[in-house]
Amino acid sequence: MLKALNLDPPKNIFAHGWWTRDGKKMSKSIGNVVDPSEVVDQFNSDGAPGADVFRYFVLREVPFGLDGDFSKDTLMTRYNTELANDLGNLLSRTLTMISKYRGGNVPERISGKIGNRQAGDFMRKEFRLGYPKLHSIRISVC
Repeated sequence: MLKALNLDPPKNIFAHGWWTRDGKKMSKSIGNVVDPSEVVDQFNSDGAPGADVFRYFVLREVPFGLDGDFSKDTLMTRYNTELANDLGNLLSRTLTMISKYRGGNVPERISGKIGNRQAGDFMRKEFRLGYPKLHSIRISVC
């Protein structure tokens, strides 16, 4: 068709792999297809953003071009493990820094709109408390 229209064929063609379920190619005749709406609804009923959970799994589980296997157990494991690891790590680091640099007291929240100079002064003061060898810091506030 492209040649009939005097168009050049593409130089590269990207193709995804097959999705399997429990090691078998998904097929309507076998009846092992995954209905994305059901997966999304299941997570929506648990209070999680179901479409985002499913989208994250599909994009994260299988590298582009390779075959991937779907199972609800794998979906739940990836969701729970990465959520627990990422948020747990953030919480652990935050609590450690508050304990180490602020004596266990959460710093006061800066409220209102602050300018670049005020933000820079605040950050330089905070960094000096925790990093005495830091001589200069460049800050850009949007």
